[in-house]
Amino acid sequence: GPEGTKITVKIWTQVSNSTPENADGYDVTLGQGGKFSVNGNSYSSIDYDYKPAIKKLPVLTKGKVVKVSNLEQIVKEYAEKLNLNFQEAEDLIARVKQLVSGPYIFVSFFDHETSHAILPITFDPKPDVYRNIVFYFKNLDKAPQYSVEEPVFERIIRRGFSAIEISEIVE
Repeated sequence: GPEGTKITVKIWTQVSNSTPENADGYDVTLGQGGKFSVNGNSYSSIDYDYKPAIKKLPVLTKGKVVKVSNLEQIVKEYAEKLNLNFQEAEDLIARVKQLVSGPYIFVSFFDHETSHAILPITFDPKPDVYRNIVFYFKNLDKAPQYSVEEPVFERIIRRGFSAIEISEIVE
């Protein structure tokens, strides 16, 4: 969005381990090149752990089962199809590599509505474009004996003030 724009970001579920610290949301001032400031410090993203706001996650039936050695390639492929930028994709890959442990991984993501129910976030003022994508990674001991359909990819088209939330759930 335009440099100097002030935005209040509120996360409506339990948050921990946040950088920057989360008292009761974030007062953000947009900077150049996707950077922003909070309390006078510059950031390119807000990092935190959260507790899903819904108790039971829907079962995902579309995605891809991959060997852990192919995980980075598949995440990059999904990121490209969703039109995530380079930094968003690299941040997601780095986090997921630390969290997965199985020899096979089921890779998927929830649609925007379900993602927003899992991780409800509001912005004031509202963004021109808002996408919330909760990726889902399930550790598997072995490859399943059935095939899985590809998910539906809705490409992100950024314009004006765009807010893109990318998080992951690993089981």
